[in-house]
Amino acid sequence: FFAWLLGHVIRFGSPVPSPDHTVLYCTKTKQRADGMPPALFRKLFQMGEIRLRVAGIGFDIQLSVPGPSSTIADVLTIVADETKIPAPYLLLLFRGKKLTDGDATLADLKVKDRTRLMLLHGPEYGNDKAGIEALQAVNKELDDLESDESITAKVIDEMVTRTCIKLDNIDVSGSETLRKLRREALHRAHEIGEKR
Repeated sequence: FFAWLLGHVIRFGSPVPSPDHTVLYCTKTKQRADGMPPALFRKLFQMGEIRLRVAGIGFDIQLSVPGPSSTIADVLTIVADETKIPAPYLLLLFRGKKLTDGDATLADLKVKDRTRLMLLHGPEYGNDKAGIEALQAVNKELDDLESDESITAKVIDEMVTRTCIKLDNIDVSGSETLRKLRREALHRAHEIGEKR
C-alpha cells in the first residue's frame, strides 16, 4: 500500500519520524537508513512540535510547543509556568527583536526547531517588582502548606489566615495584573483552608 504525502511515496507501516529519531544516512546514496528520503523527513519533522531554548534572567528552559502555528503568547505561558513570573512581566527576544505581539505565530517570525530565545523582564516588571516578589514568596508558602500532609486542620487555618494578611499587605500600586495575581493567591489560600 502506498500513499502520496507531500509529493513522495511512503509505505504504510514505515517508521514515523519523531524528534528523538536518529538520522542515519548511507554514505553513497544520501538516503536515511530506514529508506525515507531526507527531504521528506525534513518536511514531516517541520510539521511536528518545535523545541525551543529560552534563556535569560537566571533561567535556562528547554520547552516544546505543538508546531509553527503556536503563538508567542503560548510560549510565554509555558515560560511563566516554569519561572513562576507572570507572563505580562516577561519579554522574549529573537534575533535582537522584541517579540511583543502575542498573536504572532512562530511561523510568522520564522522561528524554527531548536531556536534559542532570550528572556528578559518586561517593562512593567520594574514598576511592580516588589509586589511580584512578595507574591512569589506567599505562593511558595502556599505550595509548602499544600504539600505538607502532617499539618493539622487548626494549624492550617492559622497559617491560611496569616497568608491572607500578608496578601492584604501587598501594595498593588494600581496595577491590574498585580491585583489579579493577589486575588488568585487569596482564592488559592481559601481553597487550601477548606480542603482540610
